[in-house]
Amino acid sequence: MSTPPPHAPQTPAVGDGDSASAVLHRLAETWPEERVALNGLIDALGDRAYGLLILVLAVPNIVPNPVPGLSGVMGVPLALVCLQMAAGRASPWLPRMIGRRSVSRDGFRRVMAKALPRVRWFERALRPRLPALTTPAMERLLGAVCAGLAVLLALPIPFGNTPTAIALTILALGLVERDGVFVAAGLAAAAVGAGIAGMLGWGAVEAWQAAARELL
Repeated sequence: MSTPPPHAPQTPAVGDGDSASAVLHRLAETWPEERVALNGLIDALGDRAYGLLILVLAVPNIVPNPVPGLSGVMGVPLALVCLQMAAGRASPWLPRMIGRRSVSRDGFRRVMAKALPRVRWFERALRPRLPALTTPAMERLLGAVCAGLAVLLALPIPFGNTPTAIALTILALGLVERDGVFVAAGLAAAAVGAGIAGMLGWGAVEAWQAAARELL
C-alpha cells in the first residue's frame, strides 16, 4: 500500500485490543475530514472491519436520530457488507458510488455521543464464551441473517428501525468480542425485530390501501 502524501488526512488507527466502544469513540473524536465516508470507515477499521462496520452502521438507529434519513443511507451498504461476510470474503468492499456516501463529522459525533452509552452498557456483559457460535462457518450464517435485517432497516417502516437495529447491534458486539451468548441473544432479537418490522410494515401497507380507496 502506498503512503499518502504528507498533506493527505489520516484516518484514526484501530487497535486489536480496543473495545468496540473505544473504537467508536476514537473514530468520532479524531476523524480528520469534514465528512465521514463509508470507504474511509472500512479503511480505518482494517482487519476488524466486519463486526465493527456492522456496529457502526447499525448503532445510530438505536437512538433518537439527530441525522434524518440515516437508516436509508446506512441500510443498503450494510446489506452489501453482510452479504460479503456471508460469502466468506476476507474483508468488506463497497462500490465507489456507495462507498463515497458520507455524513458530516459533526453529525457522526452527535450520533455516537447518543449511542456510546448504550454500547458501553452492553459491553459490561461481554466476554469470550460459547466459541461454537463464533466460528468462521457461523459467521457466514450470521452474515446472511444480518443482511436480511439490513434490508428491513433500509425500508421506510414507521418505528420499525429500532428493533432491527438493536438486533444488529447485539450480533455485531457478539462477533467483535467472540461472545456466543450475545450471538444467541442477537439471533433471538433478530426474530423479534423481524416480526415487529413485519407487523408494522403490514399495518402501514393496509393504512395506505385504505387511504387510497378513500380517494378513489
